[in-house]
Amino acid sequence: MLVFNKDSRKIKFISTGQLFRQHDPDFVDGDHISVFNNNILGGDFENETSEIVIFSAKDGSRTVVSPAKGETFYSAAQGKHQWLDNGHLLITESQRGRAIQVDTQGNVVWEYVNYLNNGYVGLILEATRLDKRFTADKFIELSEKCRG
Repeated sequence: MLVFNKDSRKIKFISTGQLFRQHDPDFVDGDHISVFNNNILGGDFENETSEIVIFSAKDGSRTVVSPAKGETFYSAAQGKHQWLDNGHLLITESQRGRAIQVDTQGNVVWEYVNYLNNGYVGLILEATRLDKRFTADKFIELSEKCRG
């Protein structure tokens, strides 16, 4: 992971070798960056666990954010995360077709699983919490603009 100042072209923070297939960086605040770490180490997909990792650009320390004991999530590829205004975390477990909201103690507040017919679960690329001001009318208006 690398953060640089585009004007000065100077590196502000760099971290290497700590994560496996990390992506989806978000600035938590001016000194902390969170990333989705797929954490794929080998071919044992059944026992792998993904995680959200927060890095401190000040001292290089890292904190792992994950659901409470017994609750895990895993996506060998893809996956997203979104910090919500109430401090909760929305996690998209892409390949298992699940989205979960985790509170500040790591408890799963709710989950959605994209069940298809015949017991299959469909891929979810990204779950996003929309602002309260985003209404069905606005969605229809945007859809119509996109169609032309």
